[in-house]
Amino acid sequence: MQRSLNRICVLLLGLQAAVFAAACSSSSLHDAPSSSGGTGGTSGNGGTGAVGGDGAGGTGVSGTGGAGGTTSGHAWLDDPDVWTPLPGQESWDDLCSYASADPDRIGFPALEWEPCGEGCSRAELGQGYFERSTALALSTTADGEPHVLLTQGAKGNPVWFERILDLNSGKTIAAVRAVKNGMLVIDGSAYTPCSGAYYTRNGLEFGAGRSFRDGRPHVHLRGSWQLDSKSWLWQLPWPTTADRGFSTDYCNALSMEAGGRTFWLCLDGLYGAIDPGSSRHERLETFDDGFIGARLGDGLGDLIAWQELRRGEVGSRVRGWRPDGQGVRTLLGDIPVDTCSVGLSPTHVGGFSNVGCNYGPEGRLWIARRGEGDTLTDFQLGPIVSAERIAVSVKPLKVWGDFLAVGWGPEEYETLPDRGHLYIARTTDWSIRKIPNQPGHEGGAATLTDEYVYTVPTNPATRLSTHIYRYELAKFEQLGEPVETVAEPARAASTRRRR
Repeated sequence: MQRSLNRICVLLLGLQAAVFAAACSSSSLHDAPSSSGGTGGTSGNGGTGAVGGDGAGGTGVSGTGGAGGTTSGHAWLDDPDVWTPLPGQESWDDLCSYASADPDRIGFPALEWEPCGEGCSRAELGQGYFERSTALALSTTADGEPHVLLTQGAKGNPVWFERILDLNSGKTIAAVRAVKNGMLVIDGSAYTPCSGAYYTRNGLEFGAGRSFRDGRPHVHLRGSWQLDSKSWLWQLPWPTTADRGFSTDYCNALSMEAGGRTFWLCLDGLYGAIDPGSSRHERLETFDDGFIGARLGDGLGDLIAWQELRRGEVGSRVRGWRPDGQGVRTLLGDIPVDTCSVGLSPTHVGGFSNVGCNYGPEGRLWIARRGEGDTLTDFQLGPIVSAERIAVSVKPLKVWGDFLAVGWGPEEYETLPDRGHLYIARTTDWSIRKIPNQPGHEGGAATLTDEYVYTVPTNPATRLSTHIYRYELAKFEQLGEPVETVAEPARAASTRRRR
């Protein structure tokens, strides 16, 4: 049996995965991308064709590199009228550049869904363009529109993309292209000058990083796609870690749909970039009143929510913030269990709990109804879902209507794909279904709508994915396999003091 803590650099479950995501990369000074794209021409724009195809253009020395391959149907990738450089790159060296696509001229095909069992359908992510795909985030807007954020490209090629797909239509609604024209060499070691970011938590986000030949501090790029204006809202100026003013070690990222605001839930407090279009962060809350730092939170519309653990004893509360001038507020206090992750919907807040919020006993779910004035009512604690010590995934828990979707896994497992599965719970009767993992993959990020749960299974060794799956909630009883709940212990762990 493998002990999960011995696999910390590939672990998805628990807080440690988010903390060490960047450290596990050997080729980047900050957050390495999961994939890259095709190569470009010797100057200006490169050759046309499919990203990562059999052919390749010349390496882009100046200007924008193109997409490798020979398929003429992909020529739009190299059309300079499609791409607009991201702001703030004027003083950068030529090692890497970023550009966003005109949303009306994006030529990626729509997803094509195919059946994969009772109540199941799936769509291939590469779509003839990409060899390598990673799902950075899935989310559903307050209006019920689901999206996925992908980073995609081909091994060894210096063009890669982040793109946002509307999962109702299957169409790509926004895209950013990164073109790398060389490597950054420091003390004899080569690093990628541009890379993706692990801290995106919303399907409508963009995140990346940039390092420089002259040794200046690398900068963090972040933006949010605005559905109403069909445009990016960038957080400017691009900040360095010093500009941000605090360390994100032992922090979890959180995003707000309204205004593209972003936040960090850290052990000492909550930090946020709360002015739309600005990268300036400020501390919004300090955890010093009998509760310890927040864990995994969620955002929906103009509200974010997170949970805090009571110091020295079992128990938790859910807190929230919205840009109404009222500051941080308590949505639900005196929760009798340790809440390790929360999810928001227009009607409910859901949570995952175990004792201690690492790998602990008595894993269970709860749900509460959203009431007037940012309060939660009708708190319902579900049964214990496993006799094993389990931990919740670092991917956010999702709630919509009467359903919860959440990943968890045991402290000990036989193989990497066994360490985490996706579970769907129906809160009206606390029936739970375990979604089987695809061969060689573990359960990945998910989001819920009125009709479906969407998820992207992930290869645990490479963090790559090949397909996105959707499961029909109307066929809940036919999905996966049932989970037998566990009887309450004679002396509930929730009455014991935390060590």
